[in-house]
This record gives sequence, structure tokens and C-alpha cells, in this order.
Amino acid sequence: MSVRDALTRSRIGAAAMALGIAGSAFGAAPVIAGDPAPCAGQTFDTAGNYTCTVAPGETVSFTVKSGNGGNAGAGGDGADGGEGSNGSVCLQNGGAGGDGGDGGLGGAGGKVSGTWTNETLSEVTLDLVVGSEGPFGLPGSGGTPPIPCNPGFAAPGGIGGNGLDGADGTDGEWSYLSLAKSLIVRPDHGKGGEKGTGGQGGIGGGTDGTPGAPGAPGVDGDDGPDGGLSFPAVLPVGWTLEATDQFEKPFISFAPAAPPVVYGMLLDASRSMGGNKQTAFFAAWLGRRVAIDPTAPLWLWTFNSIRFRTLERGTPLEEVPALDRSTFVAKGWTPLYDSVAEAIRRLARTEPEGRVIFTISTDGADNVSTGWTKERLARLIRQKERDDGWRFRYHGAALAELQAEVARLAAAER
Repeated sequence: MSVRDALTRSRIGAAAMALGIAGSAFGAAPVIAGDPAPCAGQTFDTAGNYTCTVAPGETVSFTVKSGNGGNAGAGGDGADGGEGSNGSVCLQNGGAGGDGGDGGLGGAGGKVSGTWTNETLSEVTLDLVVGSEGPFGLPGSGGTPPIPCNPGFAAPGGIGGNGLDGADGTDGEWSYLSLAKSLIVRPDHGKGGEKGTGGQGGIGGGTDGTPGAPGAPGVDGDDGPDGGLSFPAVLPVGWTLEATDQFEKPFISFAPAAPPVVYGMLLDASRSMGGNKQTAFFAAWLGRRVAIDPTAPLWLWTFNSIRFRTLERGTPLEEVPALDRSTFVAKGWTPLYDSVAEAIRRLARTEPEGRVIFTISTDGADNVSTGWTKERLARLIRQKERDDGWRFRYHGAALAELQAEVARLAAAER
């Protein structure tokens, strides 16, 4: 018997009689015990339905692991052939029964890691389902031995019975996150292994002492495929589909609470931004952010070809005044690339303690920068995203080319 055969059978023997836990269908009502706790820092590693909450504006980092497929049962060994008799004595043994085929190993459930942000102004409750492992397939029974030799009766030995096929392993169950029955992420489950077939029985010994032929061995079952990605069809930027194995059980976990947010904002104050374009945008942005996190610090700059101006230096959002004619004066041209680079440099120099979200707002393309190009600035933005975890927000159609260049650089790194 091979090492793999012994390993497979030992696994099956240990779990053959275990009952599988029925998986929860998508959309099933979650079980709520009192008020759900915040998601951050929690781990759910028992099959079932759960809930947890995400605060307004909060970003949670998660890992979701779906159930592994069950190992399949090995085929039963064929029985040895019986002894032949010459009429006075039992002679040579019959052929050995064939070994049963190994059952295939179950596939590993998929595992996805990523982030999800509550972009509403209210606390939301996520529904979680942790899938179960697929039950192992039962091994096939060994073949029935032939009728024993009768030394007083000349006859060849009986043929051993064939071993029975093992049972297929069962597919694992999905684990997933959802909000109001809309999926956020669902890695695919591992598929069950394919059964091993039974070995054939040995041929009985002859009346002249000729040994019986051995039985043919059973066929090994194929391993079940590993789980990949079920939803979404394409991973968002920053999400990963990780390698996993059968020894990692299904779970859903959330990283501890993320550090506080530090906001940076750069507003175009060139002459095309006259009227209330920027002031209205900033008022709406500030109102939403104050409602979510009033004490988060804001660094605010305006720019045009005449002046690069600092308006706020880490001021709590709830203390930031609205823009007016004394603080926002639209004139001059648009040194967009130079100004974005300068704002990034100034904010980085403060060594911000938290997750930086940097917003750029303009209605026009760059027309007077002298030190920075679109390509060079895109490399700086991508470096801050990759190395420091900064996130950039682009307000204005004129920023589409810069945003596309940053996205191109990020795709090239994958």
C-alpha cells in the first residue's frame, strides 16, 4: 500500500462517520444574539450565520475563507483467491486480491482578503456566513473471501470477491460577506475528491498447484479542484486571492480597528474656478465628513499661478470654517502638477499618524507647471499609495488622464 494510500485512508478512517454540517443558503436570516458588535478585530471560525457593524466612514479589512472539499473514500481491497485442491490436500494459495484505489483529496476552499468602506452616514450591519467543511467519503468495503478449500474434493480455489468503490467527498460550503442581501465577496468552495474504485478479487489456485493470478488494483480517484473566486468576478485593486490548503478551516476575520483618518485637500483657485464652484464643493464635502468623523484633522491648500496658500494645518474638521471671499480668491492660471506634488510633499513632511485620504479638486488641465509632468506626478502618487497606504480622490474631469496613469502603474505592479 502506498504512503499516499495510507494517508488518505487514515484521514478517512478518522472522519468517516462524522456528520456534515449543512451549509446556509445565501439570503438566510442571520442569527443575532443581542446587538451585533463592531466588525473590527473579530474572527468567526465556526460554521453559521453572524452579524457585525461598520461605523459611518469606517474601512474594514477582512479575510474570507470558504469550506474545503471532503476527501473521497478509498476503494475496498479485493479478497485473495482460494486454495486449489487435488482431491487429497489443499495446494497453492490463490492470487492476491487487488488493492483498492486511493480516494482523491478534497480541494481547498478559496480565501480572499480585501477592504470594504461604509460610505454612508449611518452605521451598517454586515451579514456573515461561515461555511462548513465538506464531509469525507466513506471507504469501500473489502471483497468477500471465497469458500475455503475442501481437501477431499478436487477443485480449483474460489475467486475472491471484488472490493467496493469508495464514496465521493462532498463539496465544502461557501463563506461570504453581504449587506442587505447584496454580496460583497464570496470565495468559491473546494470541491470533493473523486472516489477510488475497488480492487478485483484474486483468482483461486489450480488443482495442480498452479498459483492463482492476482486481482487488478482499483483506480485512484482524482483530487477535487481548489476553490477560486466566486464573487466579484474581478478582484478590486488591492484585494488578493490567496493560496490555501485543506488544513486551514473556513473562517471570516476582520483586522483590528484601523488608525484614524488624516485628510489632505488641494483646491484649484485659478480664475476658471470663480463663482461658487469650489466653495460649494468644499461646503458639501466638509458637511459630510464632519458628520462622520468631526475630530479628524484636515490639511487644506489652494493654488494658482500667483500663490500656493495653506489654509488649514491639521485642524479638526468640526473647527474648519467655510470658504469665503477672504480665503478663496480665484485668479491666475493652473500649475496643477507642480501644486499637487508640493501639497503631497508638505503633508508627508508632517509624518501624519493615520490613514491619509488626499482629495484634488480642479475644473481644468495643467497649463503652467514647470517642474512636474503627468507621468512623474503619477509615479509619486503611486509610491505614496503603495508604500504609505495613502488614498487619493479625484474631483474633476480634467484629472482623468492623471488618474488613468496612476491606475496603469498599479496594474503593471501586479
